[in-house]
Amino acid sequence: MKDLFKIGRKRKKNERSPAEIALLVENVMAELEVTAEEDADLNRQGKPAINKLKKLPLLTEVLSKYVVNFLTCYGCRLIFL
Repeated sequence: MKDLFKIGRKRKKNERSPAEIALLVENVMAELEVTAEEDADLNRQGKPAINKLKKLPLLTEVLSKYVVNFLTCYGCRLIFL
């Protein structure tokens, strides 16, 4: 009978599980760390380091959707690198 009415909370199509969000945040953090290292190398070579600026749209998108997850995974330290 319960199966007929599907009692319980339905998940929206675009809603992600906490594990999926954590994985997404970890991937973005890893990508931003690599980008920060690339910029540091470019700075040492005396070249313009704009790679972090190119990733800004990605960062703002993730922050706007998953700010709590991002901050709890030490995302703040990447912003200041």
